Amino acid sequence: MNAFKLSIRKFVTDAVNEVQFFDFLLHLIMAVILGVILQQLYIRCGNSVSNRRKTASNFVLLACVTMIVISIVKSSLALSLGLVGALSIVRFRAAIKEPEELTYLFIAISIGLGMGAGQPGITCTGFGVISLLILPRFFSRKLHLDNGFLLTVSNESSDGIKLSEITEVLEKYCSNVRLNRYDYPGTRSDFAFHVQIDDTNRLDSIRTDLVAINDQFHVACLNTDDFV
Repeated sequence: MNAFKLSIRKFVTDAVNEVQFFDFLLHLIMAVILGVILQQLYIRCGNSVSNRRKTASNFVLLACVTMIVISIVKSSLALSLGLVGALSIVRFRAAIKEPEELTYLFIAISIGLGMGAGQPGITCTGFGVISLLILPRFFSRKLHLDNGFLLTVSNESSDGIKLSEITEVLEKYCSNVRLNRYDYPGTRSDFAFHVQIDDTNRLDSIRTDLVAINDQFHVACLNTDDFV
């Protein structure tokens, strides 16, 4: 009789474990799918001037790792406390250059948290709403970045350098000029503009006019497609 009870208990335990493993595997696959979609959203719709493809390659791993951690600790108070202790001695120092990168990282973490907590419906719904909010950026990006270049002007000195003079030169040859970065410390000046140039031959004229203002200017121009 005892052997029969033990066999029934073992059968029920194995069935429960099998169901839990199936749910975990299903949620993990869903986390991967959502992570891939988020990756493509960041590459296509992001406004960051950094290498978006390189940054986005971490989203799937981040979502999966977060989900695995939450799945392990959610049913054990001891493991939860152990996780807090482990994170208190491990410090992550990621170079977040722009707030947009941090926002997408939080979305990836949220995907992992939702799937790890066993809430796929809420997670997918929330991610769908966020995606609908992000998608319009793709069309605005395509509208504003045609023939777009990132033009940087830098100098080891900041004496006598005026932003208005640089902008005046760019507006003379470019159909659209937008200031992306204005770094003006005491010993160095750095300016980054997003510009639209209908004729790339005008780049030589831009460089000539900028050097005429200050012969120490270093001018660099990159196609915005290089950041994808």
